[in-house]
Amino acid sequence: MTHEYDYAVIGGGLSGLLIATALSQETERVVLLDGQEHVGGFNRTISFPTGNVENGIRFVPATDAAQSSLRFLENLLGIQVVKSIQEIPPITYEGGQLKTFLSFGDVTPPFFDEMVYFTNSTRCELNLQPSAWVQLLIEKFRGQIMTLFATRFQIANNQVQSLTLNGSKNTAG
Repeated sequence: MTHEYDYAVIGGGLSGLLIATALSQETERVVLLDGQEHVGGFNRTISFPTGNVENGIRFVPATDAAQSSLRFLENLLGIQVVKSIQEIPPITYEGGQLKTFLSFGDVTPPFFDEMVYFTNSTRCELNLQPSAWVQLLIEKFRGQIMTLFATRFQIANNQVQSLTLNGSKNTAG
């Protein structure tokens, strides 16, 4: 069976699902491919005997980039995602107690670029958990979701001509 798509989005995590949903508003010839049994990545509710836990994004700093991304999500979904911006200084554990984190001092650790995201003192308080974003994006998506692995790309003239999925199913691009 051959299908033709205008776009193939590889990876159905939150970013891939967001991109695929936005593209599907222009054309329904969008396929979202993911190797997991579900899309949305880690952003889902997990049930435990003690109750439900939200997995995935737990913290969104109020940076310009994050706020711009959340506005894009709000426009796509047509709902308000951000409730407010809160001032919540980061904390550290020192001398047997939690204290407000001030800085790394004179010696910046080699992993500073990875940590700076979490040292922002302003955060976005959200109206909806990211697992709800996933469900709303799936409902709005007008293409095809295939939870399979893409195992081979056939490329000609800098364009994907076909994909082989799970080693056997070919899909024209």
